[in-house]
Amino acid sequence: MRGAAGNWFMKTYPVTLVQVGLLSGTRSVAAGGLALALASHVPREKRGPIGWSLLAAGSLVYIGLVAELVLRNRGPKAAG
Repeated sequence: MRGAAGNWFMKTYPVTLVQVGLLSGTRSVAAGGLALALASHVPREKRGPIGWSLLAAGSLVYIGLVAELVLRNRGPKAAG
């Protein structure tokens, strides 16, 4: 994002070690689900439902965690 002066800036959020673990764990579940869904060495009947389910669950939980983190740390805007 660019600020008013045209400089690049980044928002930062305080995150606990537990939250980092949850975020990385859910991303790993989503990635593992995608890998399983696209793998060719596992029979299609097994890989499809399990892989897509893991991808969906990991993605939805990850999005929820990020939304909670962002919304919780959104404080009142400073005047000025």
